[in-house]
Amino acid sequence: MTMRSLGIRASSKAIAAIGALALTFLTIPYIYVYENVVKLEASLQLRKSPSQVVWHTRANNLSSTVQSAYHQYQRLDFVQENLVSGPHQCGYWKCLFPLKTDPRIGYLVKAGSEGAEAMIDGFTASKNIIEEKYGMSHIYLAPPKLISVSLDFRSWMDGHGKLPGTYPGQKQFPHFITHSEIIVQAVATVPEEDSVMLGLNDPRRSNGLKGKEKMFTLNNNHESWNITDVEITVKRDFASLYRLVEVEDKNDDKLSCLCADFQIFLQRSGHLIHLDVERCFDTSGLMLMGMRCVPKLRELETSVLNMLQKSRFEQEQQRMKVISNHSSSPLNNESMFVRPQQP
Repeated sequence: MTMRSLGIRASSKAIAAIGALALTFLTIPYIYVYENVVKLEASLQLRKSPSQVVWHTRANNLSSTVQSAYHQYQRLDFVQENLVSGPHQCGYWKCLFPLKTDPRIGYLVKAGSEGAEAMIDGFTASKNIIEEKYGMSHIYLAPPKLISVSLDFRSWMDGHGKLPGTYPGQKQFPHFITHSEIIVQAVATVPEEDSVMLGLNDPRRSNGLKGKEKMFTLNNNHESWNITDVEITVKRDFASLYRLVEVEDKNDDKLSCLCADFQIFLQRSGHLIHLDVERCFDTSGLMLMGMRCVPKLRELETSVLNMLQKSRFEQEQQRMKVISNHSSSPLNNESMFVRPQQP
C-alpha cells in the first residue's frame, strides 16, 4: 500500500513576528490563534518528551476503523522496529512512516524543531473548525510532539529510501541525521489506490485530474458501485468546503488561507480529506487569508461530477447490454422449445 504525505512551509520565527503584528494592529482575521499565547507557550514547554509518545485525543471522523486502531496502538513507542522499513513517502519537509502493525496509521515526521507552533495551530484548527464546525475530515489523529531520537534512528530514517510526494521529480527531501530533535504527529494514512490529491495549480492540478479520471472510471470500480451515493457525498463535502474558505463572512471560523497552495484528498467514496492545514499558520498563509478560490473549486467540483455522470452513463449502457443479452439467450427464447400438439 502506497501512502502519501506533504511537507510544510512553516517558520516559527516568522510566525512569532506575524503574531506580534496581529496583536498590535488587530487586523488579521484569525487572531484567535494568538489570543491564547500563554496556553500555547505552556504546551510548547511540555512538548519535549522521551521517545515514547502517548496521545489521549480522539481521532477525527476520517474512518471509524482507523479510530479504533489508533486507540489500540496509541501507546506504541515511536521506535524503528515499530515502523515500516521503507521506502517512505516524503514532501519537502516531512516524511510519512506507517506502522508495521497497522499501516492505516502513520507518523508524519519533520526534522528539527522549527514549525512546531504552526503544526500545533494546524491541528487545533482541524479539530475545532474543519471537523467540529464544518463536519469535514482531516488526516490528523493527535497533536504534534517534539522528541529527541538517537543518531542511529535518524540514520535509519534517512537511509531507507524516499519517494516524492506531490511533485514528480522532486529533489529536495528532509534530512533527519542533521537534527537531534524531530517533530512527530500521528495521522490516518490515505491509500493511493482509493484516493487522489486535488489541487488548483499545476502540476498538482493536472495530476489530480488524471488521477480522478482513472479512479472514477467504471472499469476500476466494483459492478455494484453506487454512483449516486458518491455524487451526494461530493456535493455535500464541496458545499462545506465553500463555506469554510469563503471570505465574504469575516467570522473567525473561516480558513480562506487554505486557498494558498490548495491541496485536498478526494476519496473513491466522494469524501474530501484535509491535510497540511499548518500552511495556514506560516508567514504565507497568514498574509493570504483573504485569498479567493471558490470559483476554481466550483470548476473542480464540476469536473468530478461530470466524470461521475460519464461513468453513470457507461454503467447504464452495460446494464442494458446485460439485459439484452439475457433476453436473447436461447434459454429464454420460446421458439427453441417444441410444444406438444393437442390430440
